[in-house]
Amino acid sequence: MGVFIVKLLSRIPLAVSYRVLAPLLSFLLFRVFKYRVKIARQNLARVYPAKTEAERELILKDYYQFLGDMFVEVLRSPHLSDEDFLSRVKWENPELINDLWADGQSIVLMALHQCNWEWLLHSATLTLDPPLEVIYKPLHNKAFDGYFRETRARFGSILVPHKQAVQLFNHRKDPFFLVLLSDQAPLKKRKKVWSMMLGQDTAFPLGAELFAKNNNAVVVYGWPRRVARGYYEIRLEILAEPPYQQEGNEILDAYAKRGGEAIVAQPETWLWSNRRWSYTKAEDPTLSASDDH
Repeated sequence: MGVFIVKLLSRIPLAVSYRVLAPLLSFLLFRVFKYRVKIARQNLARVYPAKTEAERELILKDYYQFLGDMFVEVLRSPHLSDEDFLSRVKWENPELINDLWADGQSIVLMALHQCNWEWLLHSATLTLDPPLEVIYKPLHNKAFDGYFRETRARFGSILVPHKQAVQLFNHRKDPFFLVLLSDQAPLKKRKKVWSMMLGQDTAFPLGAELFAKNNNAVVVYGWPRRVARGYYEIRLEILAEPPYQQEGNEILDAYAKRGGEAIVAQPETWLWSNRRWSYTKAEDPTLSASDDH
């Protein structure tokens, strides 16, 4: 039933959804169900202690309005044409990745859960030359999981189950183009890297650091920006490139710094309702008392 309703709502044109469905969803999430509102408020208070409560509440309100917009955008995705995506998501300098790929270089593209990351992935398959591989964690609901996997696959993304990622990317023989959204907290029991982002000690999954260094891949950062309702731009820049030092966390440190700058530039478009700082560095069971990274 849930998937049937989603498919039914996906047929509503974006112009109508923006006027009716998006404001309704935003209101329900923010005012009625209060979906992770407490978590989002706590995160904003951590990152912006110098702002007044009213200023933080304005960001919070804008964030939930954006969530409503993004939901209807993702909902509508199966019915958008290639031309729709190309007109709505502009890549400022795709030649950066295309030239690296032409040279036989493996590439790790790092980005945040910022702006409409699903549209960014879809448009990447239309704009960039290399086949796009993305690590995918299946949803608990099998019906919804199948629906969203089908939607992503339609645009040409190669979905890699997260449990197979280390096997596939730890030492890869052929060049690859892997997209990683590495700004969500890893499980507490998993080994991780700690770095400063937005003034906070922040845990990051190890994947990007390991995969890039073990394959001498160039790491590119994708900086997205919402320019209007339903329209985005993304700028690419080299974040790190070989030769790498095997010791240290140069890649994730650079990602944390750049990601923090991107969030501050357009805070309402980042995923504030994620439990990003659900545990502290002192509570990390994988660190010894003398470990300083």
